[in-house]
Amino acid sequence: MKCLTNPLWYEIVIPDLLTGQFVANFLKLVQQYLQLNFVVLQYLEGVDISELYRNHDSKIEELDMILKLVNQAGQIIWCDFLLFEQGGFIPDDNEQYDKIIERTNATVRAVDGGYLYLYTKNKKLVQKILKKFEEVELTEGTLNQFTLPE
Repeated sequence: MKCLTNPLWYEIVIPDLLTGQFVANFLKLVQQYLQLNFVVLQYLEGVDISELYRNHDSKIEELDMILKLVNQAGQIIWCDFLLFEQGGFIPDDNEQYDKIIERTNATVRAVDGGYLYLYTKNKKLVQKILKKFEEVELTEGTLNQFTLPE
C-alpha cells in the first residue's frame, strides 16, 4: 500500500475587493461543500470589524455565527479563516503556516484587501469555484510547494 506523506492540495486565488459580504458568501460556499461547522479567525484586519476582532479573534467559534458578523464588515483586509468540521485548534505563534493548513479541513485567507486564497483537498469544491468565478488562479501540489502569502 502506498503511503502519502504529502497529500495533494489545491490553492485557489481569487482577486476581488474583499467586502464582508463577498467573503461571507465565499465562506458559505466552502461550508456547504465541506460540511464545516467551526472556524478560528487569525490576524484579522479590516474596516468595520470591531465586533469580530474584539470578541472572536483566535478562538474556536461556530462558523454560522461568524458568517453573520463577516457579512456586516465593510472590508476584510487580512484574515486567516481556519475551517473545521468538528472542534478545531488555536495554532501556536511560531507554527509554520503550511503545518497549520494541513491540520484544517480547509483554510481561507484574505490578503491585502484584494485577494482571497483557498486551500482545500476537495476537487468538487475546486470545480464549483472554477465555474462560479471568472478570474481564478489554480495551483495543485503539496502545501510545501505553494508560495504562501505573508
